[in-house]
Amino acid sequence: MRNLLVRLIGENIELKLKLDSRLALVKMDPVQAQQVLLNLVLNARDALPCGGHISIETGNCKMQILTSTGENNSETACVPCALFAVEDNGLGMDASVRAHLFEPFFTTKAAKGTGIGLATVHDIVSPNGGLIHVQSEVNRGTRINILLPIVPEPTAPESHQETSFHPTHNGEVLSFQAEETTS
Repeated sequence: MRNLLVRLIGENIELKLKLDSRLALVKMDPVQAQQVLLNLVLNARDALPCGGHISIETGNCKMQILTSTGENNSETACVPCALFAVEDNGLGMDASVRAHLFEPFFTTKAAKGTGIGLATVHDIVSPNGGLIHVQSEVNRGTRINILLPIVPEPTAPESHQETSFHPTHNGEVLSFQAEETTS
């Protein structure tokens, strides 16, 4: 999709790719994955009216489910995930915009935007067991991290157990840490 993305973002925006060649597999429809990428890149492009850069990053990571106090202990669950991130150095968002980010038809683009891009991203990522984490500051850009559970590697041929990951949304604090890659 690199060639398509370069044409969509225009000449005054640099596309940077940091893709992990050892990225674990996730269970997601490829067309939906492309739609997530397009929506995030187009939103990043719109946040760069005077140019800048958009970075796309993939990697393996582990999501840690912390206790409500944020403590890390031996009972803390650690779930292997694939990280997919889109980052720009554009306009950024304040807390009031971030609070409505994934609502259908919410837009900051006045007559230009439909407000369905990020709602669509949310509606694709969530049913696939994924989580979205947004970091943004006004005039400092935005980074959207998508964490998707990896497909477990096959075990012994006799075992036909399926492992699924369904994040709970009951107020638990989640954190993730990218795995170190060696070159």
